[in-house]
Amino acid sequence: MNGEQFVLGALLHDVGKALERCRYFDLPENLHKEKVNHAHVKYSAFLIQTLRSAQSSFLNPRLKDLFTEEVEKLVLFHHNPRTPEELILQIADWISAAEREEDEENLQMYYKVPLLSIFSQNGENSKPLYYSLKPLDYETLMPITKDTVETTNYSLLMDQMLKDFPMIDTLEKLLGILEIYFSSVPAQTMRFKSDISLYDHSRVTAALAHALYIDWKHGLLETNDFQEIKKWIQQKDGAIGFKDIFLVVEGDLSGIQNFIFNIPSKKAARSLKGRSVYLDLIPRYVAKFILDQCQLTPANILYVGGGNFQLLLPCSCEEKLIQIRKKVSSPLWDLHQGEIAFTLSSVKTNLEDIFSFPITLEKLHHTMTKEKQRRFWEIKENLYDQLFVPKNEIIQEREHCVSCGRKGTPYPDHDEVLCPICWSLVKLTDTLKNAKYLVEKRVSPDQRLPHSSVFDFFASLGYKIEFVSSFSKAKIDEKIYRLESMDLHAPDQSLLDGFLSGSFSFPNKTFDQIALTSLHPEDNDKKIGSPRLAYLKMDLDNLGKLFSHIANKEKERSGEATSFSRIRTLSRRIELFFNFYLVHFIRKYDPDQTKIYPVFVGGDDLFIVGNWEATVDLARKIRESFQEYTGKNPIFTL
Repeated sequence: MNGEQFVLGALLHDVGKALERCRYFDLPENLHKEKVNHAHVKYSAFLIQTLRSAQSSFLNPRLKDLFTEEVEKLVLFHHNPRTPEELILQIADWISAAEREEDEENLQMYYKVPLLSIFSQNGENSKPLYYSLKPLDYETLMPITKDTVETTNYSLLMDQMLKDFPMIDTLEKLLGILEIYFSSVPAQTMRFKSDISLYDHSRVTAALAHALYIDWKHGLLETNDFQEIKKWIQQKDGAIGFKDIFLVVEGDLSGIQNFIFNIPSKKAARSLKGRSVYLDLIPRYVAKFILDQCQLTPANILYVGGGNFQLLLPCSCEEKLIQIRKKVSSPLWDLHQGEIAFTLSSVKTNLEDIFSFPITLEKLHHTMTKEKQRRFWEIKENLYDQLFVPKNEIIQEREHCVSCGRKGTPYPDHDEVLCPICWSLVKLTDTLKNAKYLVEKRVSPDQRLPHSSVFDFFASLGYKIEFVSSFSKAKIDEKIYRLESMDLHAPDQSLLDGFLSGSFSFPNKTFDQIALTSLHPEDNDKKIGSPRLAYLKMDLDNLGKLFSHIANKEKERSGEATSFSRIRTLSRRIELFFNFYLVHFIRKYDPDQTKIYPVFVGGDDLFIVGNWEATVDLARKIRESFQEYTGKNPIFTL
């Protein structure tokens, strides 16, 4: 069994729960007779068995090659492990779940239990809200009060998902499909609170399992270690609890505020969105680069947004981070001379810490604070010359770039002097105006680049990217991601590689033109009002303290740690509100794109420029939407 096959099994280890709740599948005799602890694993194995059968030639050949008998056995026996791989998956499953809180009040049939909103779990007076058992989209992001689901909903959901399976040829596409169809499916419905989705649990389990699997293959962990880890999880005792078994990495982009807003040009709208999107893409592609170097999937991204990310890696990847730091910092310095910097920090974590993950995050934050005090240390060999040796660059009068002050040149059809880098930001903004997709192509990361364009940063990591409004058909060496939409289907109904969350569209207007929309016509053809702009900045209050508060509350209530999956569920639901719900909400509020300029919307914050009347009204409606999204839970505020 190779790494891809192992991750495939980890992602699908609990898919049988959704299949079983359909209530219309009959297991074949060979699986029916298997003596395993849980019925759902038989259904997981049944799905894989069916998909890998000779009659199921509708699957993409590459995916079908991954569906081996070993993968089928992996999911079937992960609760009763016989092999090291099955034991690794069982351990990852246990760490992901940590504890599942008993729910004695839940008297419904298990297949009728809906997914409980994670926000309903953390507030004294918050009312219970649930998610509709439907594919993930703008409408189903908002929770409702209905507290039951019909088995026909499971059948419809599984039918829709299986129709997309023939187009899956990568694990990344599988992750996207699982997110769409399993984000509203509860991972647990019997005896425990049903606030963790099957998607979040499966993704976290796959991330943990893959990290352990890689370190096992590299010899950092022995099979006997896994037996000791299993015993520790059951008894919370033993020396293995203090052995480092995971590497948690954080990346943080500095200089965002100055880079976006220090634009002396009167035509700031020409490059503002490009600057915002460029900064948003940097952490995304640094995270992607790290995962590619470590041969991991996007499942190992714990969080990405707002200029930073958190990744879960195997300990064997620690040495690679040294070269990765240099690979990231060198082109950023060449392009921006320290105006923006990307800092990487990491902490190793043991079983004690992974079961108290907010404490791990505190350690990571402390390490990040120290790393930021020595920015660019990884390129110190060349930094002295960069800082102190005079450059042979003579800038004549009227050759200063109006944005950054470096040597520039007038560009055709523009009356301003811009340096090549600032000009590339203007071009990036222009390409975003009608963009619906991001096209990514792998290139050699070792090629020598002039570093005269912001696109050179991504190319230096091995990714050529381009924003387009349409495409005929994806080429073999290309990946295509949809912007501002959760629809994974291309116009020809083939499957896209994924979607990019966040705001990319914006008005094709100057700020003066946006301000004029505050004027209102009167009967005598005159206009009244004040043509002014307003700036709106909102973020989620005390996010770090929220995680600690929730962890402490769970500890008091159950005596156990907060599950890794529960933390991931809360984090992702916050991301979904900002990255998708608000982006769509703003587009509905200003369908003609004349009043609101969304500079940045994503992560856990937003910054918007708009005419003053619309912006004030929008701020009120965003707050009301967030209250509805969280069930008016008082601990979640903007």
